Amino acid sequence: MSPKVYVQVRSIELGSYTSSNVSDLILNIGTKKLSLGTQHLFKSTQRNNFDHTWEFTVDNQNSSSFYIVLYEHHPREDKFVGAIYLAISGFQPNSVVTEKFELHSDSKMLNPPTIWISVHVDMDNSQPFDAPDGFLF
Repeated sequence: MSPKVYVQVRSIELGSYTSSNVSDLILNIGTKKLSLGTQHLFKSTQRNNFDHTWEFTVDNQNSSSFYIVLYEHHPREDKFVGAIYLAISGFQPNSVVTEKFELHSDSKMLNPPTIWISVHVDMDNSQPFDAPDGFLF
């Protein structure tokens, strides 16, 4: 059975990332196979108030990973803020793991952006986030 992965963002802290006019941000979460339809545009004031769930299926829990990429939205070209790749095998299956991760960026920041996420790796067809609390391996 191919596991389903559900991801919810709890909050985003921009750290020492600065911009003259941060109004919209773009969050992109998915796998290498799935790159379309994973973006979510939101106001920077909503960094602690998300109402969006990313959902995708992976072939193998032990060899799959997913990415989280954060951009600042600009009319001409979006600006990269930070990213992280996470191995699905690091999350306890059939549970909800909530953790804080540091996003890696191109610039050296004293205080890098961080993201709090909840991840549910579902291998028994339960409802999204209808599982006990879990942990990272």
